[in-house]
Amino acid sequence: MTDISVEESIRKLSEAVNQISHAVAATVSTSRYSQLSTAINNQLGVMEAEIDNLASDVEALDAKVELLRVNATQIDDETPAGTIGGGNRVFRLAHIPSPATSVQLFHNGTLLIRNVDFTIVSDIITITSGSPHIPSASDTLRVFYRF
Repeated sequence: MTDISVEESIRKLSEAVNQISHAVAATVSTSRYSQLSTAINNQLGVMEAEIDNLASDVEALDAKVELLRVNATQIDDETPAGTIGGGNRVFRLAHIPSPATSVQLFHNGTLLIRNVDFTIVSDIITITSGSPHIPSASDTLRVFYRF
């Protein structure tokens, strides 16, 4: 028996794997390989186009968000129109909030909870029936919102 080093064994094994790989590759017809290669390249092209379209969509949305952010106007400490006292629960804002979720209503400095203590539809605030936050004549209502 001949002594063979580990490196030599790895080299011979590598050569054998290469020979097997070449033999397998030779069994695949050239036309089939070409078809598969073309199909893969076509699919990659479609995917790249879709990624480019998505990137363009994201850029357009970013521009719209920035425009909305820049054009949004903040109203601070507005007293809504309507009689304070006498059981009145309905008040009107100077503008229609956008988004409605930006509305913060304070009754005597206490922040009220939207859809619990009050509702907002368009520019109309309605204090919830039975709420302890229906203002009396000496109370204050203050609203903060974007439009």
